[in-house]
Amino acid sequence: MNTTLQNLTAGKNLGIASMIIGIITLIWSFIPFIGGWALWIAIIGLLLGFIGFLMARNGNNPKKGIIIAGITLCLFAGGISGYWAYQSQKLAEALTKELEGVRP
Repeated sequence: MNTTLQNLTAGKNLGIASMIIGIITLIWSFIPFIGGWALWIAIIGLLLGFIGFLMARNGNNPKKGIIIAGITLCLFAGGISGYWAYQSQKLAEALTKELEGVRP
């Protein structure tokens, strides 16, 4: 009985953690210029989600919906954060070129 319960909950806690991190990083990633930092947190959420998914698969847990939702949210938030990080870098390069022409 105990092993059956362990099999049904294998990876569930990591999946919930991944989903919470995904929701937080998704909200944080929409903030311009600051949202690029959410990329690192999304990567942590992805790692938790993938470890939880592997645990659920090895434990024969048929309920992987929360884990997959957490991975999806972290991927989406990571994409938005990556976009903001790229745009911030392009802005910094443009400002650097502009300021080089201004120096006396």
